[in-house]
Amino acid sequence: MNKKMKLFAVMLSVLATTALVSGITLAATTNSKSGDLPPPLHRNLKNDIANNDYNAWSQEMTRQVTDLRQRATDLESKINQATFDKLKQAHELMQSGDRTGAQQIFDELGIGGPRHGLMGFKGHFHGPKPDITTQSN
Repeated sequence: MNKKMKLFAVMLSVLATTALVSGITLAATTNSKSGDLPPPLHRNLKNDIANNDYNAWSQEMTRQVTDLRQRATDLESKINQATFDKLKQAHELMQSGDRTGAQQIFDELGIGGPRHGLMGFKGHFHGPKPDITTQSN
């Protein structure tokens, strides 16, 4: 397998892992009756609608959009050659059994790494979750 094919395979596996983590995280935080919303947010929005409170509903939705934009920006900023090269290095360390060395790279990049079983960017998959428990009036 030539160098380009190996790099492509590594990149594809990172993207597939990221998609898998995203799906697992979403499944763990959603309620099947409310679609893709975490249950506390769904309750807040449902209460806002039941109380005919457009302002509260609008604020909740705007907070969610702002959070999603920031998370996407944070993740997008890590899509570059330097991150890829570090991921390749961490992958090679993992393959050789050096989990500690790989974890140091994952920590440097802000990625969950082997401690979490699957990789995910902190703040996107494994980082702090937005506060969605505030009840609207």
